[in-house]
Amino acid sequence: MHHNRTVPPCGLLRFQNFVSGKQGYRRNGFRAGPGNRALVQKATAIVERDPRIRVTGTVPDIRPYLWESAVSIVPLRIGGGTRLKIYESMAAKIPVVSTTVGAEGLTIHPPDDIRIADNPQDFADRCLELLADASERCRMAAAAWEMVNASFSWEHVSRCFEKILERNVHFS
Repeated sequence: MHHNRTVPPCGLLRFQNFVSGKQGYRRNGFRAGPGNRALVQKATAIVERDPRIRVTGTVPDIRPYLWESAVSIVPLRIGGGTRLKIYESMAAKIPVVSTTVGAEGLTIHPPDDIRIADNPQDFADRCLELLADASERCRMAAAAWEMVNASFSWEHVSRCFEKILERNVHFS
């Protein structure tokens, strides 16, 4: 049975390096999901002839794309902006492969809850390892979800906010 594996990029990527890497050896192929406009333009020009790859561009809701994904990739090579897409993927129980820059400033525990790789070959290798090992994807996704749920759930954030209010707001 052949499954299309979605790998949603969450940032800028020198896509030609990833596409020309080991992904060509995959029987099932993959699709590039929602991502940065610059990535979409660059990726579209490179992959428009490959039916295994679908570039969606901006979508109104990323959740359906996450839910059908096997791995979420964050191949940032330059910094900027927030890194919330990583936590969003983790909250959706999708394992994440990122560069060091892509996960900069986040509470993470590689390789337990995220894979980090900083060159195109290593990045492709980490993705392919996860795509080939469903039990490791599940284990890593569960560890990431536990960390995100414990530290960043609405319930946890609400409790922290209430404590701040209790310490700083004085009612007369």
